[in-house]
Order: sequence, then structure tokens, then C-alpha cells
Amino acid sequence: MKNVLKYLVIIISMTCAAQNPVINIKDQFVSDIINGAYYKDVDNLLSPFQGEYVFSNGGTYLKIVLQKKVLADNGNYYEDLMIGEYEYKENNITKANTLSKLNGNLPYKLMHIIHGNSILKKSNKPPCPDCGVDEKRLSLGILEGSAYGTIAIRKIIHNGQEAIKMHIRQTSNNLMSSRNSGLVQINGTVSTPSYLSIPNGYYILIKQ
Repeated sequence: MKNVLKYLVIIISMTCAAQNPVINIKDQFVSDIINGAYYKDVDNLLSPFQGEYVFSNGGTYLKIVLQKKVLADNGNYYEDLMIGEYEYKENNITKANTLSKLNGNLPYKLMHIIHGNSILKKSNKPPCPDCGVDEKRLSLGILEGSAYGTIAIRKIIHNGQEAIKMHIRQTSNNLMSSRNSGLVQINGTVSTPSYLSIPNGYYILIKQ
């Protein structure tokens, strides 16, 4: 068993060495993305956010599973990445359930519904007046159909339990319509615009 672990470490080390340069994910937006580079979670900032989290209030239920993927290939460069899938219910009726994709063999990890690795400081949006000066939050993207949004996640303790406080906000959809219109017209064809299943807002999810 020790020999197996030894060889595994060697293989991983050789693979990482093949990617050049290695850049801290905290610095990935300082300059243009470099093809072939490895954007690495040098300070292990992603790992604390891994886990299975649940929000339940009456007939509303939200379960999110987050997993860290190391050296994920996205086609142009490599990166340490947080991916996730979720289940959402309203009035005890399932609106979305993508959890089975966690076991799927997707060509690229970025194809998961939830993905990203951006680290938020206290001063970054959305504002976090309760955050400590050096506290780090996690920002992920969520893509459902043609709807896209962002998820800001903060680790907290809620009623003595490990939890996350999550802010979700839809930022766009490919049909470029407002919720008030309900319909959008493209090339003379009327279509229903796409929206995230999870409504905008704050949620506190307990770690399972």
C-alpha cells in the first residue's frame, strides 16, 4: 500500500511539473490567462468549502454538493476547481435535480452546473460587513440552460452547526429579457426566457 501511495505521489508530481507556469489561483486575474498554465490552489483555500449542504424551510428544500477537483483540464489551461450540483424543491415539488452529474464523466469539469475558484475578500461584492478583515469567501458560477448567475459562499457557524451562507444572483440569460415581460421575441419567434431554478437571495445551508 505504501508503494502504491508513493508511486501515486510521484505521478501527480510529474503531471504538475509538466504544466508551466504554476500560478496561484489568487493571482489568476492579475494578467491575461496563459495557455498551458496550471492555476493552483497553493494556499488550500478551496478545500474548506467542500461538502454536502442542505437548506430546508417548509416546502422549500435546497441541497448543494461541492467537490474540489485538482488539476482540472478546461481545454486551454489547468486549474484547481470547485464543482457542484444541486437539488431544489418548492412546495415539495422538485424544480431541478442535477446531483447525478457528480458521478458523470464530463469532458471538462467546467461543464458542471456549478463551478469556479474565485476567492472573495471582505471588500469584494456582494458586501460582507460581518466578515473578518482576512476572511475569504468563495465565488462560483451557476449555469442552467441559458440562465447564468453567481454564487457567493461564506463559511459560518449557525446554531452551533457548521454551515455556509450563500448569496445567489442571476446575472443574465441568453434571451436578454426581464422577468416582468415573461416572453421574449427573437427573429419573430416568441419564446419563454430562461431563469435559474433557485430564486435570487440569501440561504443558510447546514453541512451534513
